[in-house]
Amino acid sequence: MAEAISTLERIGDEEVMSAKQVAQYLSISRGTLYNILKRDEEFPHPFSITPGQKRWKRTEVDKWLVKKMK
Repeated sequence: MAEAISTLERIGDEEVMSAKQVAQYLSISRGTLYNILKRDEEFPHPFSITPGQKRWKRTEVDKWLVKKMK
């Protein structure tokens, strides 16, 4: 599957990733990540933890990835 990312943040019981970490996890550039976000309605949207800081839930990214692999 995707490459493991060390030291993910946790919010509650959820592991969350920054855009940089999501891109690294999927082995793509951040530009490609934002293109996927614009074009793929199924790709999980990030949530804001503070203004200017967005995070993705790792479980949601994993679910999207598994669905794309089928």
